Amino acid sequence: MKNASAVPATLDPPQDMRIVRAALYDEVVQRLRQMIFEGELAPGSRVPERVLCERFGISRTPLREALRALASEGLIELAPHRGARVSRLSPTDLDHMFEIMEALEALAGELACVRITEAGIAHVKRLHEEMVRHYRQRNRPEYFRCNQRIHESLVQAAGNPVLSRLYASLGDRMRRARYMANLSEERWRQAVEEHMGEAAFGVEALAEAVGVSRVHLFRRLRELCGEAPSALLMRMRLERAAALLAARAGTVSEVAYGVGFRSVSHFSRAFRARYGTTPSAYAGETHAA
Repeated sequence: MKNASAVPATLDPPQDMRIVRAALYDEVVQRLRQMIFEGELAPGSRVPERVLCERFGISRTPLREALRALASEGLIELAPHRGARVSRLSPTDLDHMFEIMEALEALAGELACVRITEAGIAHVKRLHEEMVRHYRQRNRPEYFRCNQRIHESLVQAAGNPVLSRLYASLGDRMRRARYMANLSEERWRQAVEEHMGEAAFGVEALAEAVGVSRVHLFRRLRELCGEAPSALLMRMRLERAAALLAARAGTVSEVAYGVGFRSVSHFSRAFRARYGTTPSAYAGETHAA
């Protein structure tokens, strides 16, 4: 006689079905992130749940699970009885985010210059060439994906797991901030020129020119200057900016972007910390003198 309490093996959920469900959730989250980062879902706009369900071929349950996940990342705002909206990033929010990005990436760059392998350098070079190709093809989404991979590769090359975890925890917010900051054609061009300049005058090229290794070059540079390469670069940028402002060579924003800053407010704060006055006041004072 059969045991009535036994559960037939055929009722057990197949393993591949559980994997598919997890993959579906991850895929929906990733697609929504991409739509937010690339502006298809604009800041402040309402998320069209019915349209998205039809587009993705899914029910509302996985969509709403994905929206809750994105809300925990700060990308979506959920309001009772009013649905979901894409969160906004104000200019102040962008400035604050870029301050953190620049600090983390400056530290990562300094550490990577000493710890990166030759294979790592070759990998970043390939990514850079691919990124420039996407820019010339005017493929903005692929350009930004490649740009993000460059930054992530440098953080990984820094060899500091604490830094990597901290950077990863802010990754989606930083990707969105970087995308929004470079939406205009002019700022996109400037961003590419900054990368091109870094590639043309990179550490490995300078090391090769003077006939030493990258590690020796950076250690010697720190011994001679008494400061980290990132601090040296900041000082040189500010000194160059001061000279341009004194010569009335451009507006404050033009000078800020021209010397490599990504945020005018960050430039203004750094300038004031060094010179004790604002960039615009400095330009007026030197001109009057």
